[in-house]
Amino acid sequence: MIMFGSSLIALFVILMLRKYFHKIVFIIIWIYSIVFVESTDYFLAASPFRVYYCGDNVTYEPSAAAIHLFLYPVFSFIFLLLYNRLNISGIKLILYILAWDIFSTFFEWLYLINGAFTYTGWKVHYSFFVYPLSSLLLIKIYKFTISQLNKPIPT
Repeated sequence: MIMFGSSLIALFVILMLRKYFHKIVFIIIWIYSIVFVESTDYFLAASPFRVYYCGDNVTYEPSAAAIHLFLYPVFSFIFLLLYNRLNISGIKLILYILAWDIFSTFFEWLYLINGAFTYTGWKVHYSFFVYPLSSLLLIKIYKFTISQLNKPIPT
């Protein structure tokens, strides 16, 4: 239930945030968020690793799809919105990413204790080391996409 509820809230947040981002940026960030998470999840959840799965069932369920489609992208959009609005760089960027890392790990832990995830080999503190990488990649993709918006299309 927590997965559907938070995903529904995330959908409404995405609908509000889409006005802030250029349409192309919005689509690319959404796709990046889904592809990054799906790729990582399938890599870790599939054979031979099988270190966790969503919910109480090893099969891919609609609740997992809702998380992938709405919840993860909304965190990316909020992350980028604040990154832009606060004009974060330098040491502030390190602190910003660390704060999001702590928040994301805490949020994952909440999902874990509420049964949204079942860990069979993964530990929640492992994610603490994955989130900064995903944040840096997200910023790079965002900056690259923005830089390409006003370039003429080669003929």
